[in-house]
Formats: sequence, structure tokens, C-alpha cells
Amino acid sequence: MKRILILEGRETIGGGQIITKCICDVLSKKYDIAIFVPGSNNDISNLLSGYQLYHYNLKQYTRGRKTLKDYFNLIFNIYHTSVQLNEVLKKNTFDLLYIQHQNILPVAILLAKRRKIKIISHLHVFYIDRIVRLFVDYFLNSAVVVRIFGVSNYTLTQISLKNKKKSCVLYNPVFLRENIHIEDCNKRIAVVGDVIRSKGQHIVFESIKSLSDNYELYIIGNIIDRDYYNELLAYSVNCHFTGLISDVPDFLVKAKISLVVIPSISPFETFSLAMTESWSLGIPTIATNAWGMKELVYTFLHEYRESMLFSVGDSDELAKKISNLCSNNILYKKISIAIHQIVSEFLSKDQFERKMLHEIAQIIN
Repeated sequence: MKRILILEGRETIGGGQIITKCICDVLSKKYDIAIFVPGSNNDISNLLSGYQLYHYNLKQYTRGRKTLKDYFNLIFNIYHTSVQLNEVLKKNTFDLLYIQHQNILPVAILLAKRRKIKIISHLHVFYIDRIVRLFVDYFLNSAVVVRIFGVSNYTLTQISLKNKKKSCVLYNPVFLRENIHIEDCNKRIAVVGDVIRSKGQHIVFESIKSLSDNYELYIIGNIIDRDYYNELLAYSVNCHFTGLISDVPDFLVKAKISLVVIPSISPFETFSLAMTESWSLGIPTIATNAWGMKELVYTFLHEYRESMLFSVGDSDELAKKISNLCSNNILYKKISIAIHQIVSEFLSKDQFERKMLHEIAQIIN
């Protein structure tokens, strides 16, 4: 059986790490899977505990634009990660390295060249820092990187034309659930994402505050920025902060959520799992008209773009979109049916599995 080593680069759980688990589950049906993970007693190790794990030490980088400290951390990580990964590759034989986080890309390429191992790189994020983008693109150009997956076309806009020729879009999968058939918008709204300014929760608070009707708001995610959290608490809005929830779709059903808003103001958003998980239940969404969210709506639901997207940071426009959708039951039902069908036809785990296994078979079988 062919062996694949998946390289993960983050200790905490985000959308990319949930997809790492999905990738492992898919590839383990045909291949022997092991994972190279940072740290040991942490969230990512617990998530992937059902697989063979090789642990390594890693200093984490600043989110967003990098500081001088990040470049020193880069030097530390390159050296220590190379030593630890080299030990793993010396003691084990792998046919493919699958990179889930680009911070270990340089080390992986160096060692893969030495041992003539092919690499697949899976791009989940858009790098705001231009130097980092150029750095990543340079290494992706290596001959040992035979395939580049992007979670959206938007993700792939950051790489060169040459690298795009060996790339393809692999939209993140969603487990298709039964359409919960909400008859109308009950004014229970959820925002899924860590409590941090780049996620734009304050825009939803501004919108709800301006509406005359009584809306109930749920903020689902870890509180990362305490100052921002306190700022949100100052709004006179009926709101519940749930903290991190492991099964968000299940919570949306139990809380009888009828609308999910994705108000992000950051170009980090290459794909919105919050959006597609809501679609898998037939729950309509309204999202920022940019980046990965815009791509999903324009690609699959172009006819409903006016109802499902609002301008970046525009709380007045968002308020109007919320009010219009919640007061138009016919439109609400049409969107609910359409989004559930889109997941069934294009974004299901079955679709993801077929495409991924086909791509991998072309490389190592």
C-alpha cells in the first residue's frame, strides 16, 4: 500500500484543520496515512489521534502582517522542523508528502528533493503580506511540487501563472444533512467565527441595532480578542456568545437558527465553511461581497447574489438585506431549497472524495 505523510502546521483547530481530518479520512480508504503535527498535547493531536502521528516543535507566527519576530521564528522553525522531519523520513518510506500548511513548505521541499518524494500542496489561506506571498510562490514552483490544490479560485490568484498550470480548485466538502425546512425567517441569526475584529461581528451588531424588530443573535466561536468582545457587549442587542462549538450544524438546528451572516472584513477568507455548512441544512446566508464568499455565491447561486451578498463593512446595507429576506417568505424558501441542492450536487463529501482520490491516483499509482 502506498504511504502518504500529511504535514500540518497549526496546533489549534480552524477550518483548515477540520479539512485535514476530512482529507485523512478520505485518503485512508486507499492509502496508508501518517501525519506530521506541531506539538503533542493539543487540539490538533486530539483531532487526529486515530492516525499515526509524528510530533515536532514549532513557534507560531503572527496572524496577518508579519513582524520582525516572525522572521526570526521562521529561521528557528526551518532548522528545527528540518531536523525532526528528516528523522521521520529516515526511519520511514513515503510515496507522497501532502502539505496542509505552507509554513513547512521550504523544509519539505528540501528533504523531498533529497529523497525524490513528490509533494502536493493544499492552499487554504490568502497571504496578505506580499513578501510571504512571493516566498510561498517561489517554493511552489519547485519541480517536486507536482500539484497545487486551492480551496477556491480566489486562493489561487496569489500564485504565478506557471504555478497555476499545475493547480486546481478543490472546494472544501460539507456533510449533506437533511433540509430542516424552516418555513420562514424566525429572526434568530448566527455569526460563526472567532471573536476578533477581522471577522466583522460588529457590523452585524450595528445592523441589528438599527432594525426595529426583535432579532436574537448568536455568536459562535472562541473569544480571541477580549477588548473587541467587550466592545460588542456594549451594544444593546439580544445576543448569546456560545464559545467554540464542535458541531456547528447540530447547534444551528437545535437553536432553530434561520439565518447565518458572514460579515468578514478580511481577505483571509478564501472559503467560508460557515456558509456551506449552513447551506447543507437549507439555512440561507448573507455574506460579505468579496473574496471566497463572493466566489461561492457567484459560482453556484448567481441569481440570488443581490439577496445573499452585501458590501464590505456596510452595516446599513446588511440591515436592509436581513430585513428583506426575513420579510419575504417566498424568496426565503427559494434560497433555502437552492442552497441545499448546491451542496448535494457540488460540495458534498462524496464529490470531494471522488475528485481527491482521482487526483492522487494520477500522481502516485
